[in-house]
This record gives sequence, C-alpha cells and structure tokens, in this order.
Amino acid sequence: MPTEGREHPPAGAPDAPASGVRPPFRSRPPKVASGATGPASAHTTYAASELERGAILFALLFLSGTILVVGRSARDALFLTRFPVTWIGPMWMAYAVVSSIAALAYARFSDKLPKATFVTSFAALSAATYIVLRVLIGLELRPAIVAFYVSSDVIANFTTVAIWSLAQDLYDAHAAKRVFGTIGMGQVLGAVASGF
Repeated sequence: MPTEGREHPPAGAPDAPASGVRPPFRSRPPKVASGATGPASAHTTYAASELERGAILFALLFLSGTILVVGRSARDALFLTRFPVTWIGPMWMAYAVVSSIAALAYARFSDKLPKATFVTSFAALSAATYIVLRVLIGLELRPAIVAFYVSSDVIANFTTVAIWSLAQDLYDAHAAKRVFGTIGMGQVLGAVASGF
C-alpha cells in the first residue's frame, strides 16, 4: 500500500487507533502534580524565607527608630543638665565632623567585609561604646557626656545604614520593590512607639 503523502506520527507518539484517527500530539509533557520537592513546594519555601527575612529586617528597623528617638531624648536631657544651651550649636558642628569621618570610613571598608560580618561587628562596637559611656557618665565625667552627645546620633544613623545595606544583599530588585515599603515601616513605627 503506498505511503506517499501520508502524515507519519512523530517519534515517541502513541500508535494510531484502529479507526485510523490519531490522537493529537502533545508538544509539552503533561503536568505532574508537585510533591514535596516540586515547584509549588519550592515557591512556598522561598515565600516563607522571604517573609522571615522581612520580619527580621522590620524588627531591626523598629529598634533602629527606637534607638534614634530614645537616644536623642536621653542625650539632650543629660547634656542640658550639665552644660548651657549655648553649647548645642558647637555640639552639632562636632557631630557633623565626626559623622563625615565615619561616612568616609564606611565607604572605604564596607565593601571589603561581608555584610553580615560588618553589621555584627558594628553592633558589637556600638554596644561596647554605650556600655563604656554609661560607666563613665555614672562617674560624672563631663567629657563622657560630650562624647555621648556626638556618638549617639552617629550610632543611630549608621545602624539604619547598616540594616538597609544588609537588606540590599538579601533581595533582588524585583523583590525589593515589593517588600521594602513594608520593611521601612518598622523604623517609622519604632520612632512613634518610642515617643510615648
């Protein structure tokens, strides 16, 4: 029987039934229900991981906002009980100088260390600074009060910078557009909550 002009099924296709009508050929493999290791599970795991990272960053920014407001309140109250109000202007100029030096140091060394190492080291150094200043202020050392006035704002501001720097490494551009607004609310809520 001649076979010219007859369409042959592609390789791997099921044989034609006895009626001579072939079933349609699938160009894509049939969908397989995703199990524990399927795409749906991977997506769920990724979403849970993203939610966990977002919650941690939200909490860190909440604490950052608290540090900023509480630190400034304690700084101003403590400073003005020991020094005249006319010293505020020179103290802000001193803060500008120290903050500029700290910014230059951050720009130089932040890329040379892993972000997690940098953030952990900065947190440890900040905590140690607060502990030492607390002891010195308890000894009624006036220079310690001056140092606290300047360092409290530097630490609070760079805490925020360090957290956002870490967040940039944890999210790509697409995810950042989706979650950064919610994460950033943590600092606002922290500042509001610490004001009460």
